[in-house]
Amino acid sequence: MMKMKDSLDPNILIKKHTSSLFDRLLNIPETRKLVYRLDTIENMRIGKPRFDPGLYEWPKKLYQELRDHLQEVRNFFDINSFWYDSSLRPILDADKRRISKRSIIFLLERDIWETDEVYGDYLIEKKENTTIISYYRRDHKIQSFKLETTEDTEIKKWICQDAVRQIKDQFRFLWNSLTTELQTVRDEEYKKSPKISLSAEYLKDQLKIVKEEAEKWPEAQLLNLGRIVEIWLLIELNYDYNPGLFYLIRQAKINRLINLHHFKLLMKIRAEYNNIKHNRNYNLDEKKIQILIEDFDSLFN
Repeated sequence: MMKMKDSLDPNILIKKHTSSLFDRLLNIPETRKLVYRLDTIENMRIGKPRFDPGLYEWPKKLYQELRDHLQEVRNFFDINSFWYDSSLRPILDADKRRISKRSIIFLLERDIWETDEVYGDYLIEKKENTTIISYYRRDHKIQSFKLETTEDTEIKKWICQDAVRQIKDQFRFLWNSLTTELQTVRDEEYKKSPKISLSAEYLKDQLKIVKEEAEKWPEAQLLNLGRIVEIWLLIELNYDYNPGLFYLIRQAKINRLINLHHFKLLMKIRAEYNNIKHNRNYNLDEKKIQILIEDFDSLFN
């Protein structure tokens, strides 16, 4: 039985999700430089906080850590859950992470006004001793706040702080939605059947069984040997699909993963493997099969 990778262990993944990565990402809006512009449109005063530059320059290590983490979460959902909430796709799908306005990466790296969930224009209405500030979008007031001041410096300060607050609140919302889903998938009763990830270590264990059972079940172990050779070459060549054993052996030789002697050995195994797979009548040479198994074991180990 192969162990699940640590990155796909739900408890480890949840712990990582609630670790310092969250705090470092949450702090990004605080570190970006803000500029404030005041526009007058038809006697209306509109405060516009903006980041400078408008596109965040990610620290390479942090950006890599975030992408790796989001991919681990995506892999975990794909492998384990029948339920993949469509609202999570903009956060996790690689083709949407940088273009969707409901994406964590988009939210943190773009300017304030570009994200639908964050309001970037503020309507300022001064009264005698107070100021009414409203989120303003498409000629409509969305929500209003009352400030006990009419001082422009205080109004500017409040608007800039509120813009940062909005981004941080939206980030918490998106991040916590992943937390909730991770906990739900971990605890739910019905999960997808686990897939076996074939590795060199797994093949080593399988080859050991082939050697032990070759004398008793030569036909079955020849079939197993052929499959081991295929998977081994797929791993060594870093292929995700199987174009055929002959092609794999040839590519292994071209890429100098095997020498001429090994090439001939693998071609012999391929010939025996194909014969027993495709022919109803097959002359089983038990001693020959055991020699092929021993020779491949020497190559593999």
